Amino acid sequence: MMRLFSLVRSLTLPALIGAVLFGTAVLCCGQETPPAESEEPKETVSSERPDPKKGYGQLLHPSVQERLGLSDEQKHEVQQLMIERARALAETKVDEVEAQDKIVAESDVKLEALLTPEQKRIWPKVFEPVGLHAIFKDQPWEQCLRWIADKVGKQLSMQAPPPGTLTYTSPGEISPADLLDQINGRLLAIGYTLVNNDNSLILLNLKRDRIAPEFLPRVDRNTIDKHGNFEFVAYTLPLEYRDAAVVKQMIQPFQGLYCKVLDLPGNSLLIIDTVINIKTLEKIAMSVANPIPKKEEKPAPPPAPPESKWGSYVIENSDPENVQEILKNFMNVTGHKEGNVLYYYVPEDQQNNIKVIVDMLEKGSDGQPKPTLETYSMEGLTDTSPYSLYRKAVMQAYGYYTDASENFGTAVVDLIKKLAPAAAVAPNQVSNKLVVFATPEDHAKIQEMFEKLQSGSSPEFT
Repeated sequence: MMRLFSLVRSLTLPALIGAVLFGTAVLCCGQETPPAESEEPKETVSSERPDPKKGYGQLLHPSVQERLGLSDEQKHEVQQLMIERARALAETKVDEVEAQDKIVAESDVKLEALLTPEQKRIWPKVFEPVGLHAIFKDQPWEQCLRWIADKVGKQLSMQAPPPGTLTYTSPGEISPADLLDQINGRLLAIGYTLVNNDNSLILLNLKRDRIAPEFLPRVDRNTIDKHGNFEFVAYTLPLEYRDAAVVKQMIQPFQGLYCKVLDLPGNSLLIIDTVINIKTLEKIAMSVANPIPKKEEKPAPPPAPPESKWGSYVIENSDPENVQEILKNFMNVTGHKEGNVLYYYVPEDQQNNIKVIVDMLEKGSDGQPKPTLETYSMEGLTDTSPYSLYRKAVMQAYGYYTDASENFGTAVVDLIKKLAPAAAVAPNQVSNKLVVFATPEDHAKIQEMFEKLQSGSSPEFT
């Protein structure tokens, strides 16, 4: 309906009122002249109509008024209501769709109220699809087009009729839609077409007039078969992953004389052409390679940080403040002290390290060698080192076997824990060092291992 509003707004108010009052073409020239009586096409039954729920504006059409048996008073009221509708629509902007729909809906309610109960009962039957039998013998195009528009219940809009005459006989009974398609096929041959626009038929001179997409029916794969082969439509063709430039190059030789191809967002094309041509163009377009891109695998989200919990440690044989200081230097954690009890809110693995250190300090205070903090550099022992050499020569000598894919730093930590089970080890990735809290005896073992790893020589044990 919006396409028709664009046309309505371009007219002066007198032209609008004239079109509504007399039911003539909005842009037609001259008066309607019925076909000669001897040559008038025959109608076997009433013609097809649009959905009555959306078509109370067609009460203005003489053929509809005749079938419903409207009185002169009803006809006058219909004319007045349609004039009000035309004025209201003319005052709206083209993009004010909701306002336009509201105007039409309110007008339809008033138009329906004019009908008697019997006329309301007959109303749906006026729109039942039926067949026509048309015979034209050298009749002027204007007469033929007006007769066809009347039979399909639409207003005819044209600036000037095609030159010449039409000779055509329908093959028996034919539906109004098929009749329109047959006539459009003959019009196309002389450079004209009838655009089926809502409640009107618009005659376009294809050699002169621009085919505006907004005046054409917008169709897609689900609706194109509802239109005739020779009807001009605006067809949305989704290309999926096809290259639009390649598709346009492929279909160009097969386009109709008046075809237009426009780019749409989302890698789609808008093709303006006859339905029969569009179906051919779509088959060619779909033959173009459609490379489906590989789905990018999203990296796994980082693991959630370990959950922290409170842990309490009773210090009986050591100075609690000294233990706090050691833990701070070793693990970079600060706890809370109450008397001789230390409290730490850290993840479980750090709680285990705290327990190891506290246990070592408590035992060391009982006449045993006191554990100390030492740092060991991982320089030269990165993943770029010849890890296979270390794994075979050093790790196996210490009785440690690991997968070559394992991070070497992790392997070194595991080996230290194997050599000194009571030691606490904390890697510092920023400084590329290991902080180890262990007894002097364990430190000696660890120091020897690091010297062998860094020298690259194989260890020898007796």
